[in-house]
Amino acid sequence: MGDTLNLLGCLMTGDQLPSQSYTATYFMVVDMAMIFQYVYYTLRSREALGLITADMRDPDNDVCYVRLDGGGDDAVRGGGGGEGARR
Repeated sequence: MGDTLNLLGCLMTGDQLPSQSYTATYFMVVDMAMIFQYVYYTLRSREALGLITADMRDPDNDVCYVRLDGGGDDAVRGGGGGEGARR
């Protein structure tokens, strides 16, 4: 909000130094880039989380999952509960 008002003030008064207008424009561009990155990576992490949880629910999945919480050093295999389901 502050950068937006800074740029508007520079443009509306018209008698600001060019460096002030350039700096205000630069800060607006950086703000837009940060907002874009936040939205992009938020959506990307949700998509990745959805893929991970879908893989864990898939009974035909043959991916090996390793516990990261220190609750044992065994790997749990995704998929059906047949022979070799636990290592």
